[in-house]
Amino acid sequence: LTMKLMASSDYIKSKDRDVPVFELETSLGFKVDPQLLKCLSNVDRIQYNPESSSFQYLSLHNIKTGEDLLRVLRNQPAYAGLSVKQLRDGWNNCLPTIARLEQENEIIVHKTKKDNSPRHIWLNFDNLPIRTLDMIFYEMWNAVNIPQHDDLVKLLLDNGLKPTNAEPESMKNKKITSVQERKQKKPRRGKITNVHMRGILKDYS
Repeated sequence: LTMKLMASSDYIKSKDRDVPVFELETSLGFKVDPQLLKCLSNVDRIQYNPESSSFQYLSLHNIKTGEDLLRVLRNQPAYAGLSVKQLRDGWNNCLPTIARLEQENEIIVHKTKKDNSPRHIWLNFDNLPIRTLDMIFYEMWNAVNIPQHDDLVKLLLDNGLKPTNAEPESMKNKKITSVQERKQKKPRRGKITNVHMRGILKDYS
């Protein structure tokens, strides 16, 4: 039963449509008996329709088309976008639609560096064309001088800032040193009296 349940769940999940029971039986080669039917109905996000005798896998955002995708993005209360990984869970054929909407400037797509595959998408509110940055911005970025790690920590400490990765011991030592410097007395100024008692009295200065 467990193997049948797993095979049936994977098959239903792989289809972006309703899956009739007879198709499930024909494709997988076993009968969907009442026990298996009950187990499938209890699987998270698999819905059974007794009227049509079919199963449907409910995607996380209930998105099956490009129009559904744009509707969900427009109704987002914040500009959070959607993960492509979540979209593919229940909408297996989403990549061609994402590519088309990106080409039409309907969405903004963040892609991976490794294989340039879509990772996250946002709504392109004004359908603005996405262009590459001018070379001058790359040159300005590369021209920024970033101190080495040890120098950066020292610069932050010297300016009264606490680095997030600074060792507590180094912060403690610096604090002690600063306190000691503040406690050092300034050289005594003014004329010293009782010079004739210098060899007898103790100097407390």
